[in-house]
Amino acid sequence: TKDLISHILSKKGYDVSKTQGNFNTSIGVPLSIFSFPHDASQVYVLELGANRVGDIEYLSSMVKPDIGVITNISDAHLEGFGSIENITKEKKSILTHSKKGYYNEDIIEPFRGLVNHPLGKNNVFLKNASIACKVCEDFMLEEDLVRFDELLQDFTLPKGRGEACLLSNNITLIDDAYNANPESVKAAIDNLQSYQTEGKKIFVFGDMFELGSTSIEQHRRIGEKCSELGLDGVYTLGEHTKHTDS
Repeated sequence: TKDLISHILSKKGYDVSKTQGNFNTSIGVPLSIFSFPHDASQVYVLELGANRVGDIEYLSSMVKPDIGVITNISDAHLEGFGSIENITKEKKSILTHSKKGYYNEDIIEPFRGLVNHPLGKNNVFLKNASIACKVCEDFMLEEDLVRFDELLQDFTLPKGRGEACLLSNNITLIDDAYNANPESVKAAIDNLQSYQTEGKKIFVFGDMFELGSTSIEQHRRIGEKCSELGLDGVYTLGEHTKHTDS
C-alpha cells in the first residue's frame, strides 16, 4: 500500500518520499523522517509497524499523519500482543492521531477499473490498490481525477510480495517470501489457486513466527486450507510447519 500510494502520487507530479524497505519501527521511523528532504512541497509516505502493545500509539503520536491508513487487522505478532483485541486497539490508535483516516474494511469493492489491471486477479493487490486510490483521491481536484488503473499500469510488485517470474521448463515461481503471518499466508494460497493453469500447483511453506501459544493451531489451519483447495503439493521447512499436516 505504501508503494502504491507513492507510485500514484509520483505519477501525478508530486515530490514523494517514502519509507525504504521495512524501516517501520521506533528506530526506523525517525531514521526515515531524518532522511527525507525538509520541504513543504513534499509528500511523505511512512509505514508504521508494530509487534507489541504501544508501538502504533507511540509512532503515530510522533508522526501525527494528515491521513492515517489501517491496511488490515489480523492475528500476526500474537506473541507480543497477547490477543487479537489488543492488536485491533493498537492499530486503530493511529486514527486518534490522524486528521483523516481510512480502514480497509470501509473499502469493500475494488476501485474503478482495477479488476482489468494486469494484477487484477491478485486479491491482495486489489485490496491494497483500492486503499491507495482512495487515499490519493484526497490529493486531487474533482476535475483532475483520472483512471487509477492507468496510473498503475507500470506498477511492479515489491520484491517478495507476490511477484511472479517464469523459470525454465515452463515453471512459474510466485515469490511471496517477504514475511508470513496467518492472513498473508492464506492470501498467498488464494493467489496461487487463482492462477489458471493445466499444470500442478505446489505451495512451499516456511515457519510463521511470533504466534505464541496459538502457533500449532495456526499452522494446522494453513494445512486445512491447502487441503480444502486441493493443491497438488505442499512442502514445508521449519520446526513449526511440521504441524501443517496434523
